[in-house]
Amino acid sequence: MWQFKSFCYTYFRGISEDGCEQSYSIKNIKVLPTPEPAFDLTVSGDCYPVKISGISTSKNLQNPDYVWDFGDGTESKDDAVEHTYSQPGLYEVKLTIRNEMGCPVTVSHPVKILVRDTVEHEEAKVNSVWVESNLVSFDLEPYTYNNISHYNIWRKTTGGYELMKQLDPAEATAYEDNTCRPQDMSHEYAFQAVSFCEDTVSISQIRHYNTLHLQKMNDQQDKKMHWNAHKGLPADNYRVFRKRIEEDQWEEVFVESISHLNFADNTELCPGSYQYKVASFFGNSILSVSNVIQFEVTDLVFRNQVATIKTTSVLEEGTIFTEWSVPEAGKTRIANYEIFRAVNGSSFEFYAEVGGDQQYFIDEAVDSKSNEYTYKINIINDCAITTPESEVSNNVLLQKENQFRKYGLSWKAYKGWKDGVKKYILQKQNAEGEWETIEVLEGNKSGTIIRKEDQ
Repeated sequence: MWQFKSFCYTYFRGISEDGCEQSYSIKNIKVLPTPEPAFDLTVSGDCYPVKISGISTSKNLQNPDYVWDFGDGTESKDDAVEHTYSQPGLYEVKLTIRNEMGCPVTVSHPVKILVRDTVEHEEAKVNSVWVESNLVSFDLEPYTYNNISHYNIWRKTTGGYELMKQLDPAEATAYEDNTCRPQDMSHEYAFQAVSFCEDTVSISQIRHYNTLHLQKMNDQQDKKMHWNAHKGLPADNYRVFRKRIEEDQWEEVFVESISHLNFADNTELCPGSYQYKVASFFGNSILSVSNVIQFEVTDLVFRNQVATIKTTSVLEEGTIFTEWSVPEAGKTRIANYEIFRAVNGSSFEFYAEVGGDQQYFIDEAVDSKSNEYTYKINIINDCAITTPESEVSNNVLLQKENQFRKYGLSWKAYKGWKDGVKKYILQKQNAEGEWETIEVLEGNKSGTIIRKEDQ
C-alpha cells in the first residue's frame, strides 16, 4: 500500500499453494486527514466557585464537530467555551473532535481542575483524648473536605500558646504529644485550621481541648479525689473507674453529672494497691480519659475487726442466746461468723457458723441447768484476712445448796464484758409467772443466802 497526502493506491497480489497467482487493485480511494485535538485552558483558581475558559488549538480539521466534557456531567459543542463549577471536587476536562465523515479523537487536559470547598466547617474534631505517663493522644475524625492546607496544633503555656506541629488534614487521624506531663497538670490544646481560600480563624475563637488531671485530696484511707473541668466536645457526665494494680480490667464505680468534680470511694476494699482514673462522656460515648492515681488500702480495718459479745442469756425454754456487735468499718466484707464453745471449762471447739448478716446465735443443744457454756466469736471476711477472736462469754449457771431454813445460791462470774459485771440482779418467779427482783448484788459477788420463805 502506498499512502499519499490525500489519497492512496492499493495493489494486492495473491499466490495459491500450487503456485497460481491472482491480483486486483483499487484505485482513487479518498483519505481524510486525522484531526489532532488540542486546547488551551485558563483557570480562575481553585477556590469555589472556579471558572474556566477553553479554546481549541486543534489541527488537521475538516468541518469538525466539537464536544467539551467538563467532568461534572455537563458538555458543550462550541469551539471556545466558558464554564463555572458549582460543586467542590476534582474534575477532568476533555475535548473530542470528529472531522466530517471521520472518527472521533479525544484529548484530556494534563491537569485536573481542583475546586476547593469554601462552605463546610473546617474546624478539627477531636473524638477522644487519652493520657499516659508522659503522653497525650488525640483521636481525630478524618477530614473529608479539600479546603484545608494544614492544622496548627497549639498547646497553652503560662506565656501564651506554643506551636507544637503542623498536621496534614488528609492524613490526620491521630496526634501524640510526648513532651507533656499529664500526671502533674492539665494541658490545653487548640487545633487551628489553615485554609487555602479563607482567613485563618484566631485561636481564641475555636474549640479548645484539655486533658483531665486526677488528683488525691488527702490521705490514703479516705480515697478522696478531684479533677479539673472537661474542655472539648460537649460532655454530660463523668465516670470514675477502679482496678487492683495487678488486674487488667477496669470497673466503673461512679457516674455523676458534668458539674461534679470530686469523688470519695467509700467502698470497703480488701487490702492492696488500687488505681483510679476519671473519664468524661457524652451519653455513653467516651471523650477524655485522665491520668491514673493510686491508693494503698491497708489491713488496719481487719486488725481492729473484733466481735464484742453483748450478752449470753438462758432463755425460758432453756436454750442459750448469744448476741454480739461488730465495728461498722469493714462490716460489708464479713462473710460469716464462727462460734466456738467450751463446756464446763473444757477447751474451745468449733461449734457452729452463721451468715455475715446475723449477729446472734441460739444454742439449743444445751443443758443450761447443769452445765456452764462459754462462747467466743470469730469473724470471717471475704478478704481472707485473719481477725482477732472475741472475748469469751458464758451463761450464768445458778446452783442451789439446801441449808437449815435457807438456801445457798452460787454462780460463776459472767465473763462476757471487758469491764466486768457491775451488779447481779436476783429474781424469782411469782405465782402469776412474773419475775420479781428480790436482791441486787455487787458485780464481784458469786453467791448469796436466801430464806426458804423467800424462794
